[in-house]
Amino acid sequence: GFKHDFLVGGEISRETYDMTTGSNNLKFDPNGYDLYNPPGYWSGPTDYKNTGGTDATLNTKALYVFDTIELAPQWDLSLGLRHDWISGETSAKDTSGVTDTSDKQLSGRAGVVFKPADNGRVYLAYGTSFSPSAEALATSGGLPRGNGAENLKPEKSETWELGTKWELMDGRLGLDGALFRVDKTNVRETNALTEELELAGEQRVQGIELGVTGEITEQWKLFANYTFLDSETRKSVATPQNGGIDPVGNQLGNTPRNSANLWTTYALTPEFEIGYGARYMGTRAVATDVPDKLDSYWVHNAMASYQVNDDFS
Repeated sequence: GFKHDFLVGGEISRETYDMTTGSNNLKFDPNGYDLYNPPGYWSGPTDYKNTGGTDATLNTKALYVFDTIELAPQWDLSLGLRHDWISGETSAKDTSGVTDTSDKQLSGRAGVVFKPADNGRVYLAYGTSFSPSAEALATSGGLPRGNGAENLKPEKSETWELGTKWELMDGRLGLDGALFRVDKTNVRETNALTEELELAGEQRVQGIELGVTGEITEQWKLFANYTFLDSETRKSVATPQNGGIDPVGNQLGNTPRNSANLWTTYALTPEFEIGYGARYMGTRAVATDVPDKLDSYWVHNAMASYQVNDDFS
């Protein structure tokens, strides 16, 4: 009795990491060099030897199913499930030991879409996700720092989002906005008393995102968005060290409250186009357990292009 758009799929991947470190074992002049007349380059003997390194492998397998159900002309229901199997290993090249880690996790999402008009949508969505200990094996070769990181279960997150999307000016211009909340319920932290890595922290990020994209006129194209993030540590077993502060209630590290970007181009003639872009990053904390802040900044970009012919610009 309902129309279904049904999707079933799978994924298999294997990523490897191989880093070798070494030294040329340079023998410097014991008397040093003149600060105002340095040699500029090394002309003495070299004796390169490997000093260590890391080998790591990350394997991922997944199966997923997703269904969009048309309940009525104005209502759609979306349901999805995904199961991941993740395994990895890492070893130092100067030792014989290998550290293994493996996880399996089911995640899901659900959403409902209301279509009040042909050019507009309002949606409410919920989803779960996870971050396994092995997530950085293919990029850093290592596991999270701490005792027993390979044995920890994945961090888990829940996301709620209420949003809307509209097409205006015969589809040339798109507007969108969303309210969202992400809760991470078992953040990896080192317990200050036991010095063991635990899944004990809680973090929350909630905010709003607004965007506009499309063609204001045939000559003028625009892309812009603004994001507000309200973040905090809600629970922690970590004790601040070396002059730090209690992380509970503080802003998460590298999570600015305000950020925005803009990119726009204008065709002065059919061949000649100019453009301007700006990106803003607001003040943000270095980390949740230190008082230091990073200043806000702007990045500006400009461009001009000329279309000489169909094949060259």
